[in-house]
Amino acid sequence: MKIMSIYKVAMAILLALAAGAASAGDADDQKAAKVQRMLRQVALERDTLQAENAKLKGELEALNRKLGDVKKSSEAALGKSRGNY
Repeated sequence: MKIMSIYKVAMAILLALAAGAASAGDADDQKAAKVQRMLRQVALERDTLQAENAKLKGELEALNRKLGDVKKSSEAALGKSRGNY
């Protein structure tokens, strides 16, 4: 009887350890899944910001071209008003 009691206690301990290891493994899986979700979110934000940056660069180039045109036309008008053709 004593051997059966020891055996039952040993089995109970093994089952408890196995359950603890399984829940620790589940926790690690949950942490890994959370990190993967966070990485996907950061990658999505990066891609969105890169697209917005490219759009803004295009707008900036267009505005700089317009500014150059305005400067040229204002210099030409100023030259005409001073009599310097």
